[in-house]
Amino acid sequence: MTKKIKHYLGNVYRFFLQGVYLLPGAPNKQKNNDVIIPPPKNAELLDVIITPTYENKKGILTIISDDGDYQTGKKLKQFSEKYMIPITVAGSVFSIQRQRSFWKHVVKHHMFEVVNHSYNHARMAEEEKWISKDKKRLTHELVHSGVFFEKIFNTKSFTFVCPFNQMCSMGYEIMSENGIYAVARGTRGLNELSPRFGYEPGELMNLKRNGVMDVFDGNAEDHRRELVESAIENNKWLIEMWHNVSEDMSKGYQTILPEEAEVHLKYISERKDELWVALFTDAVKYIYERQNAEVKAYISDGYLNIVVELNNLPLFIFDQELTVKVDCSSIAFDRYQLDYTYEDGKRYIQTDVAPGRTRQILLPS
Repeated sequence: MTKKIKHYLGNVYRFFLQGVYLLPGAPNKQKNNDVIIPPPKNAELLDVIITPTYENKKGILTIISDDGDYQTGKKLKQFSEKYMIPITVAGSVFSIQRQRSFWKHVVKHHMFEVVNHSYNHARMAEEEKWISKDKKRLTHELVHSGVFFEKIFNTKSFTFVCPFNQMCSMGYEIMSENGIYAVARGTRGLNELSPRFGYEPGELMNLKRNGVMDVFDGNAEDHRRELVESAIENNKWLIEMWHNVSEDMSKGYQTILPEEAEVHLKYISERKDELWVALFTDAVKYIYERQNAEVKAYISDGYLNIVVELNNLPLFIFDQELTVKVDCSSIAFDRYQLDYTYEDGKRYIQTDVAPGRTRQILLPS
């Protein structure tokens, strides 16, 4: 078959799939109907901060299982239920569509999400010129795939996980033009709790990951635990990269035995008092919201009111609750019996507030 015919058939294939998955039916942009109560003109604003992580944990841990292998998904579902661990699956359309009913059920009823990992799991490195210079092919892999996930899982696709930990410059341009806010790639290491927007390793469009079967001197589980403890001790965001969970160690890339996987997930579950174990999209939401939020706290009509507004972020995507701490050290709070926390000689109320809403806490007289 000549290159010309292959190119023609490829265009027909992409046109057909584009027509199927870009038809009406993807989630519409939802308006936020909550009314924010503005502070009265004479209200005294209180000091308030958004904590670096949800529930003010010391670090963040996200598990991303690449590719969407069905048998691996079944095992991770079992472990997730047992240890209450949320799992992000980065799946290609090619893989997920084969078991759509299973993945839809898991996402709907369990602590799972499925995010975009391309259409055909193509290599999109700069040197792969057959695709890195072809905007149509890249758009198919990066954008049309996202529409598939939106239609199947009824959620907005705004993150991407790179196949083979690779991405070309045109691919980044396409993602930036089409509402992708974060990309997990593959340089090893830990991320900051508030990474800045950018394309260098550790920045939001090139987040670092660590393979659970990376080879190091010593015991692999010891190394995995060291990374978890480092995230806690150094206030970092650890993204673990998983692939197959199978008794057949020759299957796929960085396959981990089920018993080893369970040991590690059990260990993570025992550290949840200090780690926010978060889905990839929830962690991304929290980071962007914290970086772009304006929060106010004030007393009015017998209530402590806390308001969170977002600047230049769509509320139909960014709906992750933020944890805020209100400084209640003033004598005005001496007569209220509230569930305070104490830190550095100050008294705080810590609570969670969704963006675009007002959280009211009754002040008992």
